[in-house]
Amino acid sequence: MASYAVFSRLHEAGRLPHGLRYQVSIPTAFTGSIYFDHDQVRDLWPRYERALLRDVRRIVDAIPHRDLAISWDVVEFGISLANPDPLVPFTLDELADAIARAINAVGCQAAANRSPN
Repeated sequence: MASYAVFSRLHEAGRLPHGLRYQVSIPTAFTGSIYFDHDQVRDLWPRYERALLRDVRRIVDAIPHRDLAISWDVVEFGISLANPDPLVPFTLDELADAIARAINAVGCQAAANRSPN
């Protein structure tokens, strides 16, 4: 939020181009959880995802939609194709569902926050 405040001040002062958005790049919950011990990922991933999506909702609630761009760093499929061993217990459907949850968390929250024009 502190860095968005700087962005907002610069934007209001006309020092940033009109239409420029503040970008927040976030690794998906699965991507973040691959840094846990592999035998703990299945157990920790859902908990980490809930916490991450809660923080994303806070970001979406705090930054006006017109100013915000969220970029999900999705590497699940690349990791699974490059080195499938750590992902053996996870299906492509599970990974796709997790990505959909991340996208929906942003889209649904942004839609709820958008004021009617």
